[in-house]
Amino acid sequence: MFRTLSITLWVATISIAQAPQNTKPFVVDPPISGETFLVVEKAANVFKNKIKNLDLCKYDIVVLRKEKEISIIFQSKNRPEGVLGNPGPLPEFEVTINLASNEITRSNFVR
Repeated sequence: MFRTLSITLWVATISIAQAPQNTKPFVVDPPISGETFLVVEKAANVFKNKIKNLDLCKYDIVVLRKEKEISIIFQSKNRPEGVLGNPGPLPEFEVTINLASNEITRSNFVR
């Protein structure tokens, strides 16, 4: 299975989608570090465990790095600009991971 990964810098917004068979496995623009990719993948697995048949193609993934932790927020691609909370039919989710221990410190749905 191949995934396409594209990033638009805000803090970092990542979109994960299925790629056609004859394409590169990952397309990242601008590049992210391998450490960040692994954290996003870990957070995506937490989200997938909460929702059956989750389609990450419908989400933008926002990565926010703080001093000792990193937060990954899965937001609907169709979310209106400047809206707080979850305005649409897709569930939105946030995972916070401690950078020193690589432990998940918090995970919750966005209201």
